[in-house]
Amino acid sequence: MTATEVADGITAFVQEPGTLGLSNATLVRDGGTALVVDAMLLPEMSEQIVAAAASRATRVATVLHSHHHIDHCGGNSVFGSARVVAHPPTAADIRKVLSEPDLLDRIMPRYAGRFAALGARVPEPADLSALAIPRDGQPLVFGPAHSFHDVALWFPGQRVLVAADLCSNGVLPLAIHGSIAGWADALSRLIALEPETVVTGHGAVGSAQTLRDLRGYLVQVNSLAEAAVRTGGGVDDALAEFDAGPVSGWLEAGRTRQNLAKAIEQARGRAGYLPGSGPVTGERVSRRG
Repeated sequence: MTATEVADGITAFVQEPGTLGLSNATLVRDGGTALVVDAMLLPEMSEQIVAAAASRATRVATVLHSHHHIDHCGGNSVFGSARVVAHPPTAADIRKVLSEPDLLDRIMPRYAGRFAALGARVPEPADLSALAIPRDGQPLVFGPAHSFHDVALWFPGQRVLVAADLCSNGVLPLAIHGSIAGWADALSRLIALEPETVVTGHGAVGSAQTLRDLRGYLVQVNSLAEAAVRTGGGVDDALAEFDAGPVSGWLEAGRTRQNLAKAIEQARGRAGYLPGSGPVTGERVSRRG
């Protein structure tokens, strides 16, 4: 893990290369108190954030979870009396995730056996518009995008965007929840902010170009999926047309197949298909994207 002060009072904690279980967090300081965005997977990972805050005579007052995935909230038990908060639907989703340690063992076998006794706290549902964020940070809520609901923090005075898992750098994301089309739209909104520094959820700190590269990848995945639905093709057909372009060389290349499968499922839903069927006649079938 490396700690880099990306702007005055904003420190990014990066666990490269950002593959499964290795996520990032951000410490935002103002005077003697601080807010932490995300808490990594395990307590021993987040303890380094606590140590860094203590070395700066700073008390972590608030921990904000950007979304419900365990690799961003599992280590929050180390923050003592800090207030742990999330967007209300995300708080409910985290409660459910923490109640399923056996499922987490299967999803993340490298860390199997750790989840039952993780001790992570369920966050308090919070009105993010009323949350005190140091450095005049502004919360931005999206959803469905990378997950059901995603929160980013924007610091306009310093042109810093804490994007969490709305952006990764050097490692392809895995779209298991949310909406790929919605995610691309969210990235368009973040690009329009013209950030100079982007703290990603996985991989190295990036820039607005990192947002553009990932958006291009997601747009292409979505476009190939829609073409597959129109022509009756499948994942292999879509994958044969895929061009990695700017994300060529990013880790976890095998995730593109999974992302295309998810995008095809979502495109079929938008087109009114039932799973495993042809086109639906009569009343359009509504499915969550």
